[in-house]
Amino acid sequence: MVINDLLIKKVFYQIVNDAQLGLTLNPSKDEFSYVRFNYLEEGKVFGNQREEELFGKDDKIDEEYEAEYSNGTVNYLPTLIVNNKEEFFETLKLIINKYLNFYDFNRAFKQFGEEEIIKSIIIALFSNARYVDYENPIDFMNKYMDFFDEYTINNTISIPVLGDSQIKTNTKKDIFGYETPYYYESYIEKDNNRYYLPNINYGISDNICYIYAIQNKYKNEENDYTKKIKRLLNKVNANVINDTDYNEKETILGVPPSFVLALSIFLKELNNRGINNIEVITFLPDRYFEKKATEEFDEDLIQKNLTERMILLFYRIKHHINDIEIDYPIANGISPSKMTGENLIIKLNEKIECHNNPLLEELFNQINTNSKKI
Repeated sequence: MVINDLLIKKVFYQIVNDAQLGLTLNPSKDEFSYVRFNYLEEGKVFGNQREEELFGKDDKIDEEYEAEYSNGTVNYLPTLIVNNKEEFFETLKLIINKYLNFYDFNRAFKQFGEEEIIKSIIIALFSNARYVDYENPIDFMNKYMDFFDEYTINNTISIPVLGDSQIKTNTKKDIFGYETPYYYESYIEKDNNRYYLPNINYGISDNICYIYAIQNKYKNEENDYTKKIKRLLNKVNANVINDTDYNEKETILGVPPSFVLALSIFLKELNNRGINNIEVITFLPDRYFEKKATEEFDEDLIQKNLTERMILLFYRIKHHINDIEIDYPIANGISPSKMTGENLIIKLNEKIECHNNPLLEELFNQINTNSKKI
């Protein structure tokens, strides 16, 4: 379907004025996430109102904003900065159409109407934006549009330690509202029995893989097969020392073997396809505020646990695979308490191999045999 340009602008301004951009569940005047256009077209009329009236008045002057930014007090409230308004809305229209062509909104359109669907798409989009993405929204939207292009990574892997079981991997389309359009699924299977490994939500743009989440999507049933596989996966802990160059209370030994296995497979598959630059998104402000608005949860503790678990997982992988470089800017002098949202930067060598774990070594050998370049 064709979405009217004026309707997109109307909905966008409604979201801004309702403080639903950057703070989706708890809009209030004292916690208002606002948009700064670096220029306003004086006197331009939108419908029956001037554009600046629809936009809403910004009581903060630039000097006040810069002062707050310098002492860290506004790091928690993202500000959408638009330097070229026409290009911004044109790009916004393109990505809305990407969403509409990718997901089936037919029933939703009939039930809720066009405005609500467009509003949901815009909010879902910016819930996956970092602070730097709010400051460079056109670059962010262009990158995110690339995420809708499918990079098929499917494989069936057999390794002796699993006996007659096989590891199967698939790229699958996720439902609307998750971090990325696709996720990487892996599981261990024999006959009708299946043991699920964590899924990885990712997107690829300009030969960089952006990892947004690694999480258990399906709960494994408690039965003889899953108990057996769980015991076998403990072999992933072979030769792991209680040591890491990331100085935290927990260590790499505490990372669940299923996460190590799933991520090892995914990184090896990327590497075999020539994708060696990875950025791990450790903080998304809009999703943080969504937790913050839910009183029964300690959102700071949730974020701290999510970030630390993700970091430890990659340092655990580095313990098994020497051909990986890791850089985490926050650990290099930037305070995590400011939630700056810096990515965890991963660089893979041209060919990564496992050097100190028999299970992973055999796994990598099998992936080398089966994989093909994208």
